[in-house]
Amino acid sequence: MQHRLATLIAWAFCSAAVLAGDAAAPKRLSVAQAEHIVNQAPLKEISPDDVFEKLHCQVFKVTEGHDMFATFVVRDGQARPLGQSFGGSGVMSMCVTELKDSGPVLVYTYSWGSGLHRSHVAVCRINGEKFEDAVVPFAMRNVDMRVKKGEDGKVLVYVGETLLGPVEITQNEGKLEADVKLVEPLPEDMKKNIWRQNASK
Repeated sequence: MQHRLATLIAWAFCSAAVLAGDAAAPKRLSVAQAEHIVNQAPLKEISPDDVFEKLHCQVFKVTEGHDMFATFVVRDGQARPLGQSFGGSGVMSMCVTELKDSGPVLVYTYSWGSGLHRSHVAVCRINGEKFEDAVVPFAMRNVDMRVKKGEDGKVLVYVGETLLGPVEITQNEGKLEADVKLVEPLPEDMKKNIWRQNASK
């Protein structure tokens, strides 16, 4: 009851600020405010500062209960799921990169899968109320990928300390597409874990 009351009070202050015209600059939400929007609790914010600064959104993950590890991106009072989490850990890493002629986009990894553990790389572009996702067309089985910014500004994908390659983001007739340019030669223990849903093997 106390938690619910605190959430309502926090949300009331946020709403009052907006009505008072204090919304010229985006305001970072508290966890209590995010829990009200997502309608899930308890949450933990996992987004780095540049996600809020460049995309004006925040990423929160459920930390307990049936939906543990479910991850949500919250912006302008709206929430939507990010990645998948059932049987896995949900969103595990993220960073922001600039897409030519399209501004900043969120690049992230997530894991899920009961029986077959899968780790994916994906990209999310936010344009007003529109969220557009593009998932790299392969997953890694039984190991987790992570993304981080390289010194040249490219987003690099790793498994542990092993570099898989840079993320390549393109637009096809305005539609977002993403892939990873795998390094050659890729270590055999990495090759065997690549899983493509439509592959014959």
